[in-house]
Amino acid sequence: MCGRHWDRWWRPRRADDAVVDVEGFQSGSFVHALAVAVCVAAAATACALGRRWRDSRPGAEQRLRLGWAAFTLLTQAFIIVWWLLPANFSWRASLPLHICDVVAVLAAAALVVERRWLRAVVYFWGIGLSLIAFIMPVLTEGPAHVHFYLFWLTHLEIVGSALYLVMVTRLRPQWGDWRIAVGLLAGYYALVVPVNVMLGTYYGYIGPGASKADVLGPWPLRAVVMLMLEVVGLTLLLVPWLFVRRQAESRH
Repeated sequence: MCGRHWDRWWRPRRADDAVVDVEGFQSGSFVHALAVAVCVAAAATACALGRRWRDSRPGAEQRLRLGWAAFTLLTQAFIIVWWLLPANFSWRASLPLHICDVVAVLAAAALVVERRWLRAVVYFWGIGLSLIAFIMPVLTEGPAHVHFYLFWLTHLEIVGSALYLVMVTRLRPQWGDWRIAVGLLAGYYALVVPVNVMLGTYYGYIGPGASKADVLGPWPLRAVVMLMLEVVGLTLLLVPWLFVRRQAESRH
């Protein structure tokens, strides 16, 4: 989904059926702030309800969690299938190989399956690698275009799921979780970089094609720099939990 464009699918039309130009999107605009505010409100509401129901109404909490997971899967299935249709297929955009494509599916699974490694990956990848989309969205279409809503919905599902796992399911990441997240990230690079080289694409922004990651240097150097920066980011996400654990141990 990241970095894709949906112009061929849908644009609003006037009464005379003439195509209307799609309103653009600018980072730092009122529309940007409003979209972020709506996502924050939705994630906060889900987490607040989950925490309230976790102990008093576990059945309700489970239905909320499974409903969020099901909606996430339906959203991602729609996006993947649509891009794989012959009329829409493009090697440069259609393969579900961006980080957000991968972690969105993992987020849905983590809400359903109680596997610590899965939930840890969603926490580290979801916040460490996807949160930046709220600050520097790779988006050109505005509210008049369906891609605008799919972009924000996908990243809400990712980051909202990661927050839910921490705030409601009581995930407390530790070094072992960090090692799994970093190891799988290295595996992601090992898989996606060769695909990008073969196809001339830039999935994950780590291929030879032009992308906003060009500011990090020429390819393949920028792929190495990106990996290092991402590992640093994942490490920073671990530090608070190490401190919390040390404080808890010191009290016993």
